[in-house]
Order: sequence, then C-alpha cells, then structure tokens
Amino acid sequence: MHCCGTALPWKALQRSNISAASVDAGTLDAADLDAIAEFVESGRAIVLGVVSSSTPPRRPAVEEVAAAVVAVTDRLGFTRSALRRSHRRHAGVRTGRRNPAVGSHGHRTGPAGG
Repeated sequence: MHCCGTALPWKALQRSNISAASVDAGTLDAADLDAIAEFVESGRAIVLGVVSSSTPPRRPAVEEVAAAVVAVTDRLGFTRSALRRSHRRHAGVRTGRRNPAVGSHGHRTGPAGG
C-alpha cells in the first residue's frame, strides 16, 4: 500500500493482510512512529519515501538520502543493524528489533545500542 497523506489508518492496516506500506517520511508524526514500529514488529515492511516526488532543484546525494532514512529509523528506535538486515531483504525497514535504549517517540532512555 502506498500513501503520501497524513493521518494514516494504522489500526486498520494492522488488522489487514497488507504486508508492506510505503509512506512519505516527511509527513510522519509521533503517533505514526509508534504505529510504524508496531507494523514492522508484526513482521511487515515499511518503505520510507524520503526523496521529493517533485523535481528537486538538484539531485540529492546518496548520503543525504541515507541520512534521511537513518533519521526516521533512529526516531523509531530500531538498531542500525536492522537497517543492514532489511536492506538485504527489501527496499524498506522490515522485522528489525527496537533499541531498548530508545523509548516511545524516539526519546533516548539510556546508551544507544546497535
């Protein structure tokens, strides 16, 4: 499923048979992050849209795109190793472990792992 809008129906998605969702990373709020974590932890995939769909003034560098994905996954509390594993399996984040040092909404609760 692909959605560039806000206020995604995460509860309905959790109850569905949808195995992957593509979302615009720029529209995500704290509630979305918790819902994404639950979605991924249930064995499904999230594909993060981090590059503008309109023509950018310049082509973003690979490092900029990677940094945008890492910023979201850090807020989710997934370890960096989850990104490496998911990159091999999918174009999105899948079945990663959440970092126990990061609490709800990406607030650090202790030393970072990963």
